[in-house]
Amino acid sequence: MSFELESKNQLFELTGPELTPLEAEQYLPVAQAQFAEQTRELEKAKAQSAQCKDVCDQNGQTARFLASKSAALTAERDELKTASRNELFAMHGDCDVEGVSGVLRKKEDAVNFVDAAYSFLLEVKSPADTIVWLDALANEAIAEHGEICAAAVLNRTRTIAALGPVMQSEGGVVGVIGGTTERLKEQAKVAYKRIESARNAARDARLAYERTQSARVSKGIVTSANTAHVFGR
Repeated sequence: MSFELESKNQLFELTGPELTPLEAEQYLPVAQAQFAEQTRELEKAKAQSAQCKDVCDQNGQTARFLASKSAALTAERDELKTASRNELFAMHGDCDVEGVSGVLRKKEDAVNFVDAAYSFLLEVKSPADTIVWLDALANEAIAEHGEICAAAVLNRTRTIAALGPVMQSEGGVVGVIGGTTERLKEQAKVAYKRIESARNAARDARLAYERTQSARVSKGIVTSANTAHVFGR
């Protein structure tokens, strides 16, 4: 059971004094099971967020490697170009033009390969993985909010069940304001705001990504492989 609410005010309905002590005692096992389930959901959501963040961190490491590799290969290519040109100038007809150009072309292909991979990482893979991570963070915020709501319901149910004898001695009318329940309700409000913030961050990242990919399409850069990487997740 999910405790994701349509609005933060719905929590007050969930924890309202609508249960009698007898009903609360009967509902208590259900509330305990729901809280346990929400706790498990939160742990799973946290694990998923951590896994997605690891992917983003790995992208950063890969980007640094590719940038360094590209710089090194570019320097080697430029040096090779200069050496090959000087060899041609010096040897004239004795220069193995085909052999020299083949070596130069191989180095140029290496530079282009690394640069293309670097561009794909920065403009396609890394932004797409970031969106997945932001979505995971939003799911984690939802799960956290659900656990807090379940805790508030459980605490309120326990309180009403425990007050059965008191309410009976007072003719069934007792006003109760539980400090722990009230704190949980305030925490739920804060958690709900985190859901909104996380969803907004994911939405903004997705819009930015779509703009970037539209630009790549207009330049003829995006291929079917690129599209599959994003929309096939």
